[in-house]
Amino acid sequence: MASLTGSRENGDGALGDVITASGGGPAEPAESSEIAGRVRAALDELPVEQREVIVMKEFQGLKFDEIAGVLGCPVGTVKSRMRYGTLKLAELLQGVR
Repeated sequence: MASLTGSRENGDGALGDVITASGGGPAEPAESSEIAGRVRAALDELPVEQREVIVMKEFQGLKFDEIAGVLGCPVGTVKSRMRYGTLKLAELLQGVR
């Protein structure tokens, strides 16, 4: 399973990898759908500030400086929100494969 606690910029894997990871078995489409649903539910549990950064970074492919520009906040704030958000997601998604 891909790491949920990092980003492509630091080489730790991407949240999107959880949804697109391939198991190769006949049950793969159902499992992928279930995993995607659990990731969406976990994202919904995050504070909006963390969720919006994760969505922009991992699903829309924006860079930290681009996200900072969209949100009107410092890059350090964006990185902090990303860090705390991915840690919380990792906690919420323990055991998801």
